[in-house]
Amino acid sequence: MTGAPSLTLRNPDAARAGGYVLAVAGVLVAVGLLFHPVPSGGFEERPSVLANTPWWGPIHVAIAAGFVLCALGGLLVLVAGGALTRPWIAALSWGAMAVGMVFFTGVALINGWVMHYLTAHGAPASVPLLYDAFNRL
Repeated sequence: MTGAPSLTLRNPDAARAGGYVLAVAGVLVAVGLLFHPVPSGGFEERPSVLANTPWWGPIHVAIAAGFVLCALGGLLVLVAGGALTRPWIAALSWGAMAVGMVFFTGVALINGWVMHYLTAHGAPASVPLLYDAFNRL
């Protein structure tokens, strides 16, 4: 019988917590994307889809919460250090993921509320420049 592989870590508890957090993040993002309507013709949202999807906000909150947990998980892995952050490119990757997820969280929340609000108030027709600016984030 073989034991679990041994990693040298500066903080094993942070590594364990990071793993759990990343697992929960994956589930949240997957559930959100499971209920997200499939984009037709690219990643830009269509006003008709926005208007006819009542769960648009909660779907994007689940995705955004998953992204926040990805950022937290990445930071916990950096705190764990040791073999998880060697060589330096591994540490850079975890840090980049943590920083990048902050941006994606904002995009998911804007998409969840701002785009839905703009569509409900006729912005695609009345203020297309504003609608397009948010739609291309």
